Amino acid sequence: AELKVSSDLTLSGRLPEATLSGRVVLDEGTIRIPTIGERGEVAIVDAEVGEIGDDTIPDEVAGASPMAMLGGLRISALRVEVDEGVWLESEDARIQIRGDILVTRAGAEPRIFGDLEVVRGSYALRVGPLRREFDIERGLVQFYGTPDLVRFMSKSGVPHWTHTLSI
Repeated sequence: AELKVSSDLTLSGRLPEATLSGRVVLDEGTIRIPTIGERGEVAIVDAEVGEIGDDTIPDEVAGASPMAMLGGLRISALRVEVDEGVWLESEDARIQIRGDILVTRAGAEPRIFGDLEVVRGSYALRVGPLRREFDIERGLVQFYGTPDLVRFMSKSGVPHWTHTLSI
C-alpha cells in the first residue's frame, strides 16, 4: 500500500504488551488487493514506525523481530477513517472507498467494526480471451467484529456479513 496518513496515536505500557489507541486517517493513496483467484498471502503491514531505544525494550523482547515485538500489542478503540482519496487496486479492479472502522485487539485476533462505502470503481471480468468491463456505482461492506474475517466472509449463508454492489 502507498498511503498518505495522518494520526493521533497513543502507545502506553511496555512492549511486548503495550496498548495502542487513538485515531488514524487514511487521506489518500492506493491499497493493493489480490486479483480474484490469485493465491498467496497478502502483507498488509509493511511500514517503518521508527526506532525504539534499548532502554525501553524488555530482555525477553530484545533481539526479536519487529513483528514478534508487536505480537502482544493490544489495540484499544483505534478509529480508522478512510477518506475518499483512498483506492483499492488489483489487476482487474480499481475501487474508491471511504468510511470509518474501529479496530480492537486484546488477544491474537483483531476485531473490526464499522462500514466501508464503495464510492465508485471499475471491474474487468476475464473469461478466457474475453474481457468485460463493469462500472461499480456504489457498495457497502459492514464489519461486525468477526475474529477471522477472511474465513468468515468466504463461508456461504452467514447472516452477519452484508455487502451490496450495484453494477
